Amino acid sequence: MRFATTPVPVSLDEGPRVPFAGQVRLLRLLTILLFLALGTRVWVLTVVRGPRYERQAARNRVRLEPTAPPRGAIVDRAGRLLATNRLAYRISLI
Repeated sequence: MRFATTPVPVSLDEGPRVPFAGQVRLLRLLTILLFLALGTRVWVLTVVRGPRYERQAARNRVRLEPTAPPRGAIVDRAGRLLATNRLAYRISLI
């Protein structure tokens, strides 16, 4: 049995068409713009406003709060000790 062959036309296209080529290109552009915006914001916060934030952080590093003085020992009518002062330190990190 003999098969008939027909010539296959040669196409000069770039290749097979990608169904969502436009959307992929748009997504790439949006991704690049997003990272460019984030990079610009990081640059502004560190280089342009960095010294200001450094001064604010230095002022915020230590905060002194006054504490009430000890009130003394608590005794009952007979002079027996009910409660005393005990030194305790409390550090809060935020």
